[in-house]
Amino acid sequence: MRSLRTLIDALSDHNLTTQANIVFSKTSEGEKITITFEKRNQRVNDDEVDQWFEDNGKDNN
Repeated sequence: MRSLRTLIDALSDHNLTTQANIVFSKTSEGEKITITFEKRNQRVNDDEVDQWFEDNGKDNN
């Protein structure tokens, strides 16, 4: 659960929690977190999300 809390905090720091649908599941094999971002009621491509994190991660390092 700690990883989920860290993830939610990071998304919240960048005001992304309102655009994210977060699904957490726990199995005997481990934890799985799935995040789907929506923008103006349309799905955002994975590439756009990856690029956003790359661009914004550089500022935090």
